[in-house]
Amino acid sequence: VGLSRFFKRLLFPAAGIACLLLLAVAPATAQTLETVRERGFLICGASSPLAGFSQQDIDGRWSGFDVDLCRALAAAIFGNPDLIEFRSYRGEARFAPLQTGAVDVLMRNGAWTIGRDTRYGARYVTPAFFDGQAFLVPQSLGVVSAYELDNVSICVIDGEGELEGLDEFFFSNQTSFTSVVYEDVADLATAYRAGLCQAISASGRQLQAIRRELPEPNLHRILPERISKEVLGPVVRNGDDQWFKIVRWTIFALINA
Repeated sequence: VGLSRFFKRLLFPAAGIACLLLLAVAPATAQTLETVRERGFLICGASSPLAGFSQQDIDGRWSGFDVDLCRALAAAIFGNPDLIEFRSYRGEARFAPLQTGAVDVLMRNGAWTIGRDTRYGARYVTPAFFDGQAFLVPQSLGVVSAYELDNVSICVIDGEGELEGLDEFFFSNQTSFTSVVYEDVADLATAYRAGLCQAISASGRQLQAIRRELPEPNLHRILPERISKEVLGPVVRNGDDQWFKIVRWTIFALINA
């Protein structure tokens, strides 16, 4: 999804609000800002390509929700949303590029948790997207709610808490499931298409991307319930309060707009 015409009209006034922060903070704290200005463009990163959030077309141009947030930040700094370089990193949580200065900000880097917010020298800025663990099922399964699931095989990733979420959900509902565990999200779609499981459980954003790539998406549905709560948003390095505030108030300006 690209910037809508309405959003484009509001981008520069909203970014102008964020620009006030460039004058309101003492230059001595402007570490990242000085680096970005001297370079002449913003380097913005996110986790692996995800339909609707960060995807490339056949010409290599990036688009999506996360890319649009990066463009808004570039507009706040330079007055030009095109002065960005977007980098996509495979993996749910990649902090090393931020720590080493390979990127100036990460727009999506795993759900906001106390562990991620207190390790790696990283600092979550503000919520930009809310999500949760959900279920993708074929229409032929005949269920319209997660509470109808019972005695089903479910493809799931082991490592980000999804498997524990399934255990808690099915235990509380006194129903049963069989887990088919993988380490990579791409394996979930492959196994599901091959009939190795009857459902997939992952974050709603991941399920939307998987469903879009299925041969006949309309034959599959994402059930409405979310069995967890995830908050995602920009991440910056610790120790640069001015940069933190510029990113935060850029997001706030867009929300207000």
